[in-house]
Amino acid sequence: MMLRSFRLKVRMTSWIRLAPSLLVACALAAPALARSEDERLEAAASVIGLDMSVEAMIGYCEAAAPNAAAGLRPKWTAWRQDALVPQVSQALGPEKLARLRDGMARVATAAVGKLKQMGPPQTTCPQIAGWLKEGPFVTRTAYPALYEGLPAGGSPAFAAAPAPQAPAASAAPAGVYYTPAQLKALVASWWGPTRDYDRANRMLEQAGRLYIQGRVMARGDTFFLETNDGTFRSKLPVAVDLSDRELTPFTGRTITVEGRMQELPSGMVFLKETRIVDGAGLKPSPLPSEPGLYRLDVKPSQITAAPGAGLSPAQVQGLLHNGHGETGANGYEFREDVFLLLKDGTAYLGHAVAPSDLDIAKSRKLEPQLWARWRAKGAGFQILRQDDFGRPEGDWSDQPGHLTGAWKPNQRLNATYSAQAFHGSLALGGTYSSTAYRFSDDGRFEVIGYKQSGSGSMAAASGFTASGSGYSDGKGSRTSAGGGTAGVFAGSQSRSEDGASQRGVYRLEGLSLVLKYDDGRTESVLCAPWGADLTRIYMFGRTFSRS
Repeated sequence: MMLRSFRLKVRMTSWIRLAPSLLVACALAAPALARSEDERLEAAASVIGLDMSVEAMIGYCEAAAPNAAAGLRPKWTAWRQDALVPQVSQALGPEKLARLRDGMARVATAAVGKLKQMGPPQTTCPQIAGWLKEGPFVTRTAYPALYEGLPAGGSPAFAAAPAPQAPAASAAPAGVYYTPAQLKALVASWWGPTRDYDRANRMLEQAGRLYIQGRVMARGDTFFLETNDGTFRSKLPVAVDLSDRELTPFTGRTITVEGRMQELPSGMVFLKETRIVDGAGLKPSPLPSEPGLYRLDVKPSQITAAPGAGLSPAQVQGLLHNGHGETGANGYEFREDVFLLLKDGTAYLGHAVAPSDLDIAKSRKLEPQLWARWRAKGAGFQILRQDDFGRPEGDWSDQPGHLTGAWKPNQRLNATYSAQAFHGSLALGGTYSSTAYRFSDDGRFEVIGYKQSGSGSMAAASGFTASGSGYSDGKGSRTSAGGGTAGVFAGSQSRSEDGASQRGVYRLEGLSLVLKYDDGRTESVLCAPWGADLTRIYMFGRTFSRS
């Protein structure tokens, strides 16, 4: 079973090569032989499609798991420079580029869908950096004919700008400034209702130099300007061609810059010829900010109620669970959606906090996008979701699934429930993990964990291999690791008597599981049985099966 799961997950790393719309170029048998204009166009389509897919995935990661997305945009920016994406776009011409982008938009959406299916964003998003070094992403190797006529030594995306001089107070510019959040509305006005690329490009040229006022934020080792008040962040970060030396003193502060947009943005704004200016004489643009903002995730502690002040079982209608399989290019994949239905007609879509610990007033204020309305329709249910501002989003839609059971007060289990996962790739290496919870009818529990990691085929091809494994249970933990070349190999082992962090007492009630570890920690999570036979239970955001 472990080997079969390993092989299934490894295939996931090839998903972007298998995306049907990208296969027009990525699956060419011998791209180095491409010489015809049709083949060059197909190669250009791949570069544009790859660029849009990565941009969409990073946007999803920044919204779903900001910490896991740290450093991805700088790596994407570096990849765009090496792949000469702006030059490829210019060589295609406005008409062909517009058609390609329209077609590739579906591929970008599918790419995000595949990324979501691979697992939680905290573990899948960091893999994007590795993908940028693999297969079709190495565009100069994959599509050499495409680059023969391009100015490989042309202006880089971040051309060095002269050190800005602080303007004199009397020379303060006049006009309007835009916040990064307002740029979404500005660019949308350029495209117009018919999404006319030629019109948008003309408007971009006519806009000339723009004033943008934003907060200087560091993501990884790169600085961006963004709108960020701790609750909302702008969807379009602004990359400027100023040096780290110039921007570092302003980290976390709001500044005003003047510059030209390098190209029509979709997921990021690239400014060129940038300089810092005195914004005192500028007026704010009247354009709306809301279309360009998304709400940041909150920490569980921000929505946790005081002891005894969370949801009571009497307030809960039930947990609507939708577990479904999807078969695609990567084989069978299992996905789960949960909706905590309350008797007042509202539904909570989160799972980080147990209902008994959920402060619904705080949650509705801080994460309204995770709340919805629900209603019964025949034997099923319908859901009306909310946007980041708590407004109804779309129309009522049918929601498949079934109501799970609930735990009786102090109900006991006498079984072991386990779940497995794999994160990584065959080429770059990865980690297989198995987690099991052993519950006994005396109210005790034990967590049994196993992990095994490998360095991957790329390292092996260079003569280096490395591996590591770890095992933990109620008695303690043990780890081993080793690596080296054919001639030199080193390894280590360790053992720790930390079993108290893997055992304790548990309590089940309603839709909550409370774990009190012997080391003093307490953990409370949403938990429910799939059915009366207790063969599967939902906890920690996924399903565990009885061994």
